[in-house]
Amino acid sequence: VSQNGDINPSEASSIALDVLKNATSAVIGPGLGKNRNTFEFVTSFLSQVDDDIPVVIDADALNILAESHQWWDKLKIPCVLTPHPGEMGRLMGISSLDVQQNRVAVTLEAAEKFQKIVVLKGAATIIAAPNGRFRVSPWVNSGLAKGGSGDTLAGLLGGLLAQRPDNLLDMASLAVYIHGHAADIARSELGEMSMRATDVSDRLGYFYRDFVSKKS
Repeated sequence: VSQNGDINPSEASSIALDVLKNATSAVIGPGLGKNRNTFEFVTSFLSQVDDDIPVVIDADALNILAESHQWWDKLKIPCVLTPHPGEMGRLMGISSLDVQQNRVAVTLEAAEKFQKIVVLKGAATIIAAPNGRFRVSPWVNSGLAKGGSGDTLAGLLGGLLAQRPDNLLDMASLAVYIHGHAADIARSELGEMSMRATDVSDRLGYFYRDFVSKKS
């Protein structure tokens, strides 16, 4: 990284891939920004990741893919795409309004077209697989529209995939549920207007308290 914050794409990709030698999942996109260097970094990184490492693709990495011709034909690694409606619109070449008016249909179409697990964030988040299976989150919380909430979900999903890299659909569904549950607790304690992304991340562990521990 240079003094002005620019990255050297090839060096950054090499460093990231070297780190991945000791990892079982990856997340790319949050906080990345979108310029020529990050475009080259994302495309270089995704083209060289081992095909046994699942990757969560979020935020500006999705916007970079949207500008890459037929990117899905080149991206053969297991991955989960986590767009919000605007990012989904760019990926599919439609407006965010069209996405919102046809959330399930658009998510299923994207999953089939890209042959990836797709998580369309928003009220009642949709999780879809290429084979036509889909799930709808029971959580609706406007507090999750705050900046950083999607990054929290991406990080949580990356952590779950590190434990079960063979089950992308279930891990994506579980991440969405845990994230929504934590946000619901934050809302009950702080209110939708006051809650922040860090309030959600601070309460992720409550899922284990409220569900896992009761079954053991």
